[in-house]
Amino acid sequence: MVQRCSSCGTMMWPVKPACINCLSPDVEWVQASGKATLYSFTLMHQVYHPAFASEVPYNIAEVDLVEGLRIITNIVGCSNAELTIGMSLIVTFEDVSDEVTVPKFQPDATATTN
Repeated sequence: MVQRCSSCGTMMWPVKPACINCLSPDVEWVQASGKATLYSFTLMHQVYHPAFASEVPYNIAEVDLVEGLRIITNIVGCSNAELTIGMSLIVTFEDVSDEVTVPKFQPDATATTN
């Protein structure tokens, strides 16, 4: 789900209390396609917190959703060596706790290649 302004149609992420384009407070949640393209990424080798020590190195990625938004996430379901700019991705969700679910992305096996 992503946020959209009911007045002008602007899509927003992260969540905002009012439209970033027209300032209307009339915002709604809409279903996103879950499809994205890898825009950029970096690999984290430094352990900044003990909770992530077992995951180093991990990727931090920027993905472009087909809805026109760019978000920061992680790519899962493939090795870091397989990451390529422009690769097709599909959303997957990681339950961190009973209250928190994090959207991550994995290679889209159904995507066609040229």
